[in-house]
Parts: sequence; C-alpha cells; structure tokens
Amino acid sequence: MPPRRMAPRAGPPTDKHPQFLRDSSVKPVWSSARNRPPRWADLPLGDLPTGWIREASLHLRTKITAAFAVLFAAFLAADYTIERRVTYQNFELIEAQTARRNLDRWVQATEREIAHLSEFAGDWTDWDDAFEFASTGDPAFVEANLSSDNWFESYNIPVLLFVDREGRTIWERVRAAETGAPVQLARLRAALAEGSRPLLADDNRPMIRGILPTSEGLLLVVSRAIFRTDGSGPAAGFAIFGRFFDDELARTIGRQTLARGAVQKMGEVDPADATLLPAIRRAAHEPVLRRHGGMLAAYTTMDDVFGEPSIVVRSDTPTVVTAQGRLALWISVITLGATGLAALLAQIALIQRLVVRPLAGLVEHATNVGATGDLSKRLSRTGRDEIGEMARAFDRMVVSLAESRAALVARSRATGQAEIASSVAHNLGNVLNSAAVSVDAIQRRLASVRVEGPARVAGLLRDHGPDLPEYLASEGRQLPDYLDAVSAQFEADRAALLEESVRVQEQIRHMDEILGAQRRIAKRGSYTESTSARDIVERALAIVQPSCRRHGIQIESALESLPPLQTDPVQVGQILVNLLTNAKDAVLAAGRERRLRVAVRREDDAVRIEVADSGCGFDPDATEELFRAGFTSKPHGEGLGLHYCALSARQLGGSLEARSDGPGAGAVFTLTLPLRPGPWKEAA
Repeated sequence: MPPRRMAPRAGPPTDKHPQFLRDSSVKPVWSSARNRPPRWADLPLGDLPTGWIREASLHLRTKITAAFAVLFAAFLAADYTIERRVTYQNFELIEAQTARRNLDRWVQATEREIAHLSEFAGDWTDWDDAFEFASTGDPAFVEANLSSDNWFESYNIPVLLFVDREGRTIWERVRAAETGAPVQLARLRAALAEGSRPLLADDNRPMIRGILPTSEGLLLVVSRAIFRTDGSGPAAGFAIFGRFFDDELARTIGRQTLARGAVQKMGEVDPADATLLPAIRRAAHEPVLRRHGGMLAAYTTMDDVFGEPSIVVRSDTPTVVTAQGRLALWISVITLGATGLAALLAQIALIQRLVVRPLAGLVEHATNVGATGDLSKRLSRTGRDEIGEMARAFDRMVVSLAESRAALVARSRATGQAEIASSVAHNLGNVLNSAAVSVDAIQRRLASVRVEGPARVAGLLRDHGPDLPEYLASEGRQLPDYLDAVSAQFEADRAALLEESVRVQEQIRHMDEILGAQRRIAKRGSYTESTSARDIVERALAIVQPSCRRHGIQIESALESLPPLQTDPVQVGQILVNLLTNAKDAVLAAGRERRLRVAVRREDDAVRIEVADSGCGFDPDATEELFRAGFTSKPHGEGLGLHYCALSARQLGGSLEARSDGPGAGAVFTLTLPLRPGPWKEAA
C-alpha cells in the first residue's frame, strides 16, 4: 500500500514565494535618513519635486539607453563572432568529416573490388587441373577452360597469365580495356621481369594483390600461387588476374558508396591546381581537401604493387552543409539584430516615466512578508498610478496565496485519503476476485453432489424387510459395492470442498493482512521480518491459481532456494498478486497460448522475481507510462495497480521494471528486492 501523504504544515511557504518575498537579506534602499533625497511618500502631493524627478528621469533614461545600445552592439558582434567561429566552423567540420568518410568508402570499395578479384582468382589457382596445367602445360586445359572469349568478357577479365615455377609464361591473354585488342603492358612485364618481381607468387608469398598503373589505365591485379585443390604444394607456379578500373567500375563504386569519385594515376589529378599534387605527395596517405565548383574534393594516395604511392583516390562531396551554415549564420544575426533593436526601442519607450523611490516601500513590505510569512499584512495604497496598481495587485496576490495555502492543505489531506482508499480497494478487490472464484467452485461442487443414492438404498432395504437375507444374497449383493463407491465419492467431494475452503480462509487472512499493513503504514512506520521469497511467491500463486485453472492458463515456476529475505511479506505479496492478476488478464485478452511463468533468482545482494506472460504485451515506448497513476489499457481499469506496485517496491528499497518486445509479444515484469532492508522510502 502506498504511504499516506502528509498534508503540508501551516507556515511560511518559503518554497513557493518569489525571491524578493523570501530573501531576508534584501534591505531598504536607504538605511539612514541623512543625506538622502526626499521620499515621495514623505511629501504632500502638491509639493512633489517635479523638476528633480524630470531631470533624474532623463538622466537615468539616457544612461539606460546608452547602456542598452552598447550592450546590444557588443552582443551582436559577439554573436556574429561566435556564430562564425563556432557554429559555422562546426558546419565546415561536419562537411569535412563527410568528405573524409566518402573518401574512406571509396578506398574501401576499391579494396573490396580487389578482394573480390582475389576470391575469383582463388577458385582457379586452388584447383588440381590448374596445378597440372602449370606443371605440364597441357593444351587440353586451355581448350576446355580458356578458349571462349565470352567467358573473359562476362567476368571482365581482360588480363590473365599462367606462369610456371621457373618464371616462364605458359599461357597469357592481355587485351585493351576499351577495344579488347591484344596489347603489351610494359609495367606488367616489368613486374614479372628479373629484379624485385613484385607479382611473383610462390610458397612464401601465396598471394599478391594491388593496383598497377599501365598505359591502358589502372589495372586491378591479383597474383596467386597455384596449389592443388586440397591446398597442398609446393606451388606449381602462379596465375595473374587483371581487371581495368574503367568507367563502369567507377559507377559501381559510386552506387555502393553513394558518393561521386574517381581512382586516377598520380599525374592525372587536377592540373589547374598547381599546389594540389605537391600537397598530396606531402600528405602521404592522409586526406587532402580542396573546395572548387560547389564541391569539396578529398584526395588520398594508395600504393601500387611496386610499393610506390602512384595511385590517387578522390571523392566529391557537395558543399550543401556549409551553404546551409552560411544561411543559418546570417538568419541568426539578422533575427537577433532585429529582435535586439525592437527590444531596445521598447525599453526606451517604457522608461520615459521611471518611478524608483516609491518601489522602496513595496520592496520593504515584500521583504517583511517573505521573512515573517505573515500573510495578513496589507499595503492598502489608494493611489491610481502604476505603483498603486502594483500595490493593490500585490495585496490581491497575498490574499490569493493565503487562500491557496488553506485550500492546498485541505486538498492534500483529501487526496491522501482518496489514494489510500483506492489502493486498499484495489488490493482487496484482487483478493476478493480469487475468493469469489473459490466460492464459485465450492457452490458448483456442492451442486454436483449426488445425495439421493443412500436414500434409495435405504428404501430398497425397507421394501425387502421380510425377505432381506434372500434379497441381499441375490439382487442386493451389489449394494455394498455401491455404498463403497458412494462413500468414496463423498470423501472426494469432502476433500475438494475442504481444499477450496482453505483457499477462502487463506484469502480472508490475506485481506486481513492487507488491512493490517495499511494500519502500519498509516503510522508512518515500516514492518519487516525474515521470510522466504519462495514462500511469498507460492502464497501469491495460491491466490490466483483457482482463477487461472478455471480459464485454462498454465503456470510455470522456477523458484530457487535463496537466503532469508528481510522485508514486509504482505506488501511483497500484494505486489505479486497484482502482477499475476494483470498477467492473467493480458493472457485472456490476447486469446492465444495461455501461459504464465514465475521465476525467483538471486542477483548479487538482491532477489529478482520475474512474472512473464504470453499476453498482449505493450509498446516499448510506453514503458514509463505503465506506472503512472490513472494509466490503463483495460476497458474498465482504474490505472492504480501498477502505480501502487511501483510505489510499494520503492518503499521496500527495491524497484519494479517492465519490458516487452511490442504488442502481441507478451511482457515481463521484474521485481527486485534487497536481501537486507535499507531505509524506508516514502513514495513521491
């Protein structure tokens, strides 16, 4: 049960007052009568120093206007500087980060294309037929596998070479990127010539892959050692697979990365920017950014198969972000300038008639009210000017505050009583529902008892009184068996009725415990005892089991034996009865598999009790709303059950959580309680 909320005590509502009402440090403007200007309240109405007032007002207005103008100009300049150097730079930073990410995607996509080519080559080089061909040069392998031009065109493999262990080319096919005519690629030959031979693949380097600049363009090249199908060696040679980086491949990478870009030779970068190529070389593999033509271009280098940074990767990012940043910058500055100018003009108009000294009396009165909390004092000014209106408004505010305080006290008491009554009624209602189920079961059992059998036996015995021995020896010899069956049925009915009556007695005892717990909470105290979490769960299950059994709901339990729990068993039992009842209703509303599961386990120094159901579930975004007072998804619900459970769990030093994968996916409610009680908490 949630604890009764205490009504606020009568007294100065210091937390509700504005600062000028409750700050006792506020002092009158003048602390001495010496050397001070005449106070308007001390002078007759006809003797007011109008000249002095006009001069002081003009002087004050000029100073305030100048101060506002200087402040406005400084604020506008500061805003422009901050917007330009912070906000706009953030736009530039975001755009630069986007360009770098696009560049990284282009580099990664290029490397993926090389990796795909390597996987394709692996299907050929790890093959017994290719191993035999590299060892013997059998022309049958070429006739069977390499004689069709369609195969090379469909897989876009314009370059393919097979080389034996001695470095001799066994078979080759090298075609141009666009025309498909045979060509001689000098850089490819150089990579296979004596010397460094970067494309030489053998047992020590079974695979080399990368990019090779050629006269026909950039060539994605993979060299793989040729092994048997089972991977055994030594290598019989190696095969080189090449694919040109053509426009179609560039468009494919553009679709993959969602960014424009290109992969070029070092000498093919933008010749109009004389500083670009040196900057790329100095930056090595770090990105270089350049803005031109509404684009932010990002450049980086990749090493070719000779280990030289001769490949340049470029990505183009539209400068939309910085354009929006410039627009936002000027909109902010212009809007702020117009707003500030309007505010400055309004301030100049409003300070034409300044009244400072009469405010001292109002401030002094407000300070006294805030310090003493005495809401019976009044200013009672009769003037018809703004100060008089302010004084009368202040008096009305104090009167309203006094009335609101009294109403708040009464409302707090009434609300607390209503919440207590609602919570008690809700919990008793859950138990009464279970008791009603048990009483209904008793009535149905009594209605099914057949009591006419013994009377019929007695009638038969009376009718055959004169010839009773002969009757019992002939037709009546089945009467003992019949009486045994009737007696067994009576005994079964008696046991079932006793079981249901025990349940009713347990439910009545639980209702008495609910009322007792409410009396303890009403005394602002907490009650704990050493009890077993398993026993609490089993008692709660005993209350809801008859109703679940009647509706065909299967209850599964996984109850671990845990150390004794120091808590209030009645409150915990009420929480579990509420959760189990809600789970039962959710299962019935879903109309699918009818199943509940209760689990008890230990986690660190706490006990976790989970109630899971296969019911209608809830939207995960509405989890916080579940525990709000008045929130319910039931047609006739009051929205108090889960609210009460959450408050009670918090009072016991624990927590109540809920989770669901969505509507129709069931729900799990987890009650966590400490093994040792902490300080008793009052629910907010």
